[in-house]
Amino acid sequence: MLLEELDRDLPSEIADPAAALRGRAGQVLEVMTPRRTFADGSRGYHAIAQTTIEVVAGKDPNDTTMPRERFEFPESPCVIQLHDPVLTLNGALRLDLEIKSYRAEATSQILFPGQKVALGVGRSFDVNLPPSVGRLEIPLGIDFAAGETVRSHQMIFLAVETPMGTLHNPDAAHMFATVNKVPPIGFSYFQEGLVPMANADNEVVAIKVFTETALRRVVTD
Repeated sequence: MLLEELDRDLPSEIADPAAALRGRAGQVLEVMTPRRTFADGSRGYHAIAQTTIEVVAGKDPNDTTMPRERFEFPESPCVIQLHDPVLTLNGALRLDLEIKSYRAEATSQILFPGQKVALGVGRSFDVNLPPSVGRLEIPLGIDFAAGETVRSHQMIFLAVETPMGTLHNPDAAHMFATVNKVPPIGFSYFQEGLVPMANADNEVVAIKVFTETALRRVVTD
């Protein structure tokens, strides 16, 4: 058995992995909103999120001759699947998630004046989208229940519906936040780096230069 083979190398705090998982998961539960059970038996949250993105037309985000626009999408519902915690061999407690669905609409003022633009995430929104997943790891020695923070990472695939067609990011957009609760209500995830957006022919036609997404609240009814 793997754990028996590695027993001598395990940190003393997790020498009994089952007991360590129970103890550390119990600490997380102190700052974790209870999950709901979905129809497929998985568990997670119905929540409200708000997203702001900034997009530059074309392939060069530094081209000042190309139009750019910041879209502040209104608060919109999302569905987040949160898996049971896993204890890693280095003693970290890991929680994995998937954003199952999220859709928000805004009216363009510059790129498509007066016309709607919609942003979507999740395979429930578009079955052709790769899964948008995330992870939060609480290292050994971090007292999450006492308010100590950890970094959370998400890898997001978007579909952006525009009057010129639906755009997508061929490579995952990496989003990071520093959090101390589950789900991270009130915390913002920020995009790292630039995110090329391509059309149906996989030609890059815009660059997403900024994204901020925040979970506002959990829907409990």
